Amino acid sequence: MKGWIVMSRTARRQHHDRLGALALVAVSLLVAAAQQPLSAAEKTRRVNASPIPVAPPAPAPAASPPAGGAPDTAGYWIVGVDGGIYAYGAAPFKGSTGAIKLNKPIVGLAATPSGQGYWLVASDGGIFSFGDASFRGSTGAMVLNKPIVGMASTPSGKGYWLVASDGGIFAFGDAAFRGSTGAIKLNKPIVGMAPTRSGHGYWLVASDGGIFAFGDATFAGSTGHLKLVRPITGMAAAPSGRGYWMTASDGGVFSFGDARFFGAARDRIATPESGRGVVGIVPTRSGAGYWQVAASGKIFAFGDAPGDLGAPTGARSTIVGMAANPAGAGTIPAPTAIKPLGVPSGPAPQMFRSASKPTWGTSPSKVERDKAGRALAVVEAGNWVFIGGEFAGLVPPSPNQKGYAAAPVTARPYLAALDVTSGAPANWDVHPDDAVLALAVSADRRTLYAGGRFRNIAGGPATHLAAINIETGALDPTFQPPALDDPVKAMVLFGDTLYIAGEFRHVGGAERPQLAALDARTGALRDGFVPPENGGGYFQGQSGREVESGHDGAVHDLAITSDGRYLVAGGDFLDFGDRGGLLVVDGATGRPTAWQPTIDRPVHGLTMWPGDNRTFFVATGGTGGQVQAFRILDSLPAVAVDIDHDDDDDDDDDDDDGRRSRRSRRSGDSDDFESEATEPLWVHKTDGDAEDVVATTERVYLVGHYDYVLGDNTVCGSSSCEGGRDGDVVNRHISVFEPIGGAHDVSFTAQLNTPQGPYAAHIGARHLYVVGDFTECNGAPQPGFVAFPTV
Repeated sequence: MKGWIVMSRTARRQHHDRLGALALVAVSLLVAAAQQPLSAAEKTRRVNASPIPVAPPAPAPAASPPAGGAPDTAGYWIVGVDGGIYAYGAAPFKGSTGAIKLNKPIVGLAATPSGQGYWLVASDGGIFSFGDASFRGSTGAMVLNKPIVGMASTPSGKGYWLVASDGGIFAFGDAAFRGSTGAIKLNKPIVGMAPTRSGHGYWLVASDGGIFAFGDATFAGSTGHLKLVRPITGMAAAPSGRGYWMTASDGGVFSFGDARFFGAARDRIATPESGRGVVGIVPTRSGAGYWQVAASGKIFAFGDAPGDLGAPTGARSTIVGMAANPAGAGTIPAPTAIKPLGVPSGPAPQMFRSASKPTWGTSPSKVERDKAGRALAVVEAGNWVFIGGEFAGLVPPSPNQKGYAAAPVTARPYLAALDVTSGAPANWDVHPDDAVLALAVSADRRTLYAGGRFRNIAGGPATHLAAINIETGALDPTFQPPALDDPVKAMVLFGDTLYIAGEFRHVGGAERPQLAALDARTGALRDGFVPPENGGGYFQGQSGREVESGHDGAVHDLAITSDGRYLVAGGDFLDFGDRGGLLVVDGATGRPTAWQPTIDRPVHGLTMWPGDNRTFFVATGGTGGQVQAFRILDSLPAVAVDIDHDDDDDDDDDDDDGRRSRRSRRSGDSDDFESEATEPLWVHKTDGDAEDVVATTERVYLVGHYDYVLGDNTVCGSSSCEGGRDGDVVNRHISVFEPIGGAHDVSFTAQLNTPQGPYAAHIGARHLYVVGDFTECNGAPQPGFVAFPTV
């Protein structure tokens, strides 16, 4: 029975504390109309319905039948505001409230784990259970502060949560209360929730896309501080439990964690239907696809979601929810770790104060006068923040520069751990024998990965790369990577894969120029990930002059999209996979992707934007510096390209000296053979190198060796760039921009000193961390390391 809105003859219609003679009379009348007697058990059911009998319903419009070819075990239910149920594919119809006069409208739907039942919830929290869904309680008899807007089932099917628009949580059966936003003043109302795979936590989502995570739910990103075109209307968790999707009413989809982006209804809606926006998103059991449903009942299928199961041709009432048959086809993937974001449950940090908090810092440099020992890498893990670099030790906070110079040094060569709260050194010392240039932390916060110039660390040999047990400070004996012939300068984790990059050309006996993928547990080389050839050449020095020989350059930073599909490498290489400065490769194979950014500068730092799954920001050198924003496209528009700039059909793309043409490296050539889709979305210029960039969903933080963010009146020459003209903004070494559009946020006024200043930055759970060779922040001593608290 598919697509019919009817009242089940055996349905259990239950509501907390709404018993009475009139309700029983209503049930009797309705059953009599259906010409089937009630069982003794059914006579005791509680009904969320008007006690006044209603006339039998007119036949509901039939849904369009499936077109055929879809898997028999895939299916879904759609529910209207009147509780009418439309069932498709392998989702069995078990009853509805379509024939009952409800006290309050239906607002949500949840399926049992077996796929043989479901619950409906009304805005007053009244619960209606059908099939093998058992009634566990409701808020129907309570006076609520705000209406119920959604529900979610526990993995056992023996309980459920209800959520109100203020984020209040009501737990029934074996659903445990893990927290709520009921006592918080929200910017926007809550519109939905999703449970974790274990059932020990849940996420709440607000209409602005703000995410609130409780229990074992992990925050992976949000749109809470973006200016959305249309409000968020629903969310769904990835089957792995380590990511989630959100849908906006215009059909836009936002994917976070390991929830992959497969497409959006927004791209398929030619003419928006007034009042008929998208109201929900539901993943397939595999997590390799999802459906979006509109208030009109229209279904949009993406990924492995079958698009031919059916949809109402004329729903009697506005559609408000959807659920997939959890017993459908597909295999639930094992949990996949994602790049650690360093944030606990709850809203992620968005903006930071210009005033830093006093902490310990790096000891004075032994090779450069009036500078702190240079810190080059930083990462947070739980209660500790790790800094790596070329420094000899740590010094306590000092009231002035004289005190800093005379402060006693606690020996922590090249790698140190500080307490996040106090800023004091942790009792943790692994004594590498040379500089640490890159750091990463496992998703469980138990392992610190370090890369650099060292050959010994934590009491044992480890050439350029090591995995260290954070708790004990010992080398992980199970991590045995092949030998590297040169230093590691960048790392990023995705799942159980550790990507490394730097100056090396070989990993063990395998040629892997500057980029490789390893098993994060064992260190074994991923044979299937093979980067392209490096043809040599590099961007030289501060001016970024192109030098065609003598050096292959290096990869200075890596970033990966939250779905693992795209790995972005930035550096001063000139001809790596025919690219200079930036290269985008497939995260699984290492092969260059079809979309490649247009850039003609060395890249020192880059980061993915947590606001979506495709935008990234780069910090560049060259004459002056720049911050640029790009968005990866999954496909490019067809463009006729004549690489050789001639009229023949010669496929040879070698130039006169035998080197392969770098087709989209120079932005000045883009009109000849590049789509605007490869150009930066926005650019800001500085009067010195930009070294690193990090981002929240609301702000982009740029650090580097500059004093000004330049306006239109300052033009950098071929060898120099000097700020200070009208329109230039003083931002000594650190500045802030909006991610969409790039507007310069001049309200952040922090200043750092020394000619170079910072080299790297990291966003932790409650702080923005910046490291370098500076000795002051805002005129006060703060050497080598600074922490800016959240606003």
